[in-house]
Amino acid sequence: ICTSRKGGPGIAKIDGDGVGSALAERDDSLLSSLAARVHCLLIEVDVQVAGEVAGDLPEGANFRAWIEAALGSVAAPADGAIALRLVGLAEGASLNSTWRHRPGPTNVLAFPGPSGLPSGVPREFGDLVLCLPVVFREAAEQGKAPVDHLAHLVVHGTLHLLGYTHDAEADAARMESL
Repeated sequence: ICTSRKGGPGIAKIDGDGVGSALAERDDSLLSSLAARVHCLLIEVDVQVAGEVAGDLPEGANFRAWIEAALGSVAAPADGAIALRLVGLAEGASLNSTWRHRPGPTNVLAFPGPSGLPSGVPREFGDLVLCLPVVFREAAEQGKAPVDHLAHLVVHGTLHLLGYTHDAEADAARMESL
């Protein structure tokens, strides 16, 4: 994913040597200008699927694209990694009880990664856990396609990893505006 310094998503084509060679041959100043305005993110997405939900992924699920969209919507994104785990009801309930002290499973849990890493070390954004049976039940109750609700929750969870909350009304409005 590439984003302009103004925060909008974009694309940059870089040849194998790391330089847009055709563009460089035509105008080095244009390439320098582009490089000054664009940052290409290196995002590692590790998707783990618990055995009990392995066959339940909806067609069209694109976790990387959804995570990149969330990261590209905020100012000053950074290279890094996110782990995404898709679980069933039992694991979802256990994690929710252990970490939030609430009974039963929830749709998404976000576990932010460490902060204050040394300069040059890729950021570990954190871990997301989605309980697929809850996501699918909510989608049906809300009259949404399961893949659409799943996309919304991946973006929502990624924003939580970046520090966005919805505890106060103003915070919720800010988060939803992204």
